[in-house]
Amino acid sequence: MMLCNSWLRARTEAQEEGLIDHIGITGHDIDFLNEAIKTEKFSNVIAPYNYIANKAEEELFSTARRLDLGIIAMKVLGVGGIPEVSKALRYVFEGDVDTAIVGMRSLQEVEMNVEISNSGMPLTNGEREELRVIAERIKQEKRLRFSGKITQSHAEGVTRVILSNTRN
Repeated sequence: MMLCNSWLRARTEAQEEGLIDHIGITGHDIDFLNEAIKTEKFSNVIAPYNYIANKAEEELFSTARRLDLGIIAMKVLGVGGIPEVSKALRYVFEGDVDTAIVGMRSLQEVEMNVEISNSGMPLTNGEREELRVIAERIKQEKRLRFSGKITQSHAEGVTRVILSNTRN
């Protein structure tokens, strides 16, 4: 508990001294992130967001916008497990995010993702329905490795300690 408090205090002091400009927060537990950013101690939030794990759309994004925080999407391709890469990226780019962290393994993937990003092509209603069907199947098969249910038990103790210290 003391470590988390000192962690935030050290970063806040570094910010006050002009050594760093911003303090961000990241995690997989969307409810935790939503509560943490309400402390107004952070300038940006990094959260999992894709067409399967899209809980951040429910409240986190609107809270972050109200507080003028930057929103960064991570796990946009679900650690490589999400099919329909082009549509998956377009889904994220249409979301209320400022930037996305997209893991790539080759120059070809980088070039493909840049092309998709630059196209600005919105999803059609048919494509959205296709992604919804895929998402339901993946959820039923429990193939998404970072869903809130799985990570909550792993991160629960740590996130609760961090949250209680950010309120101090």
